[in-house]
Amino acid sequence: MNTPELLQNLVPEPLLNLLNETEKRKRMLSVDAVTLSTLVSPTDQDRYLRLQFWDEHERAKKASVQMDLMNVLQGVCSWEYVVERSQMRDAYMAWLLTPPINKSIMRRANLEKGIEKMALLLDMPEQRPIVEDGRVIGYEADYEMIKTKLKIVDMLEKREYGDYEKNINTKSMDMNKAFDQMKDSAKLESLDEEIEMLQSGKLLTEIETKIPRKK
Repeated sequence: MNTPELLQNLVPEPLLNLLNETEKRKRMLSVDAVTLSTLVSPTDQDRYLRLQFWDEHERAKKASVQMDLMNVLQGVCSWEYVVERSQMRDAYMAWLLTPPINKSIMRRANLEKGIEKMALLLDMPEQRPIVEDGRVIGYEADYEMIKTKLKIVDMLEKREYGDYEKNINTKSMDMNKAFDQMKDSAKLESLDEEIEMLQSGKLLTEIETKIPRKK
């Protein structure tokens, strides 16, 4: 059996039995995640089930206990649904027992794919042929392509320099805040001095010296 030992020890027996029903199902464990997904064509319900399966797997692993099948199925589907799906698709159990791709890796992969497609667009010509009577008689600017390229360049510039500008703005805000705090602190010190003068009687004496006395 190709199931990792830790997974074998944690997964509920009914699920392992479904996997072990045929040799073909067991062999599917060696197939990569992308191919398995293509073979299974998972529904939304299947995806919910797999996410819940791996959440329960993490809980059981941390607690060093076996997974609870009811925690896997609860609120998602019945046991009969799992049996039916595994009989329809030999790859189903292997797909279920393969952890979902890390979300961070998926985002980075999608970003890389998007940048590659943008690079292809940037290489496309900015002129399009003028066709008359089936013949190319000249070329004209493809303004839609030019606008698309400008948008791509703008997006890439924001991605490249956006964080830098954000950091500069944040530092500027922090400096302004610190300056305001210094001014507030100076005001408080001045107020403290006035209170001290009132308490000591110095302020009253100072005021009296400034009042003109009657002769």
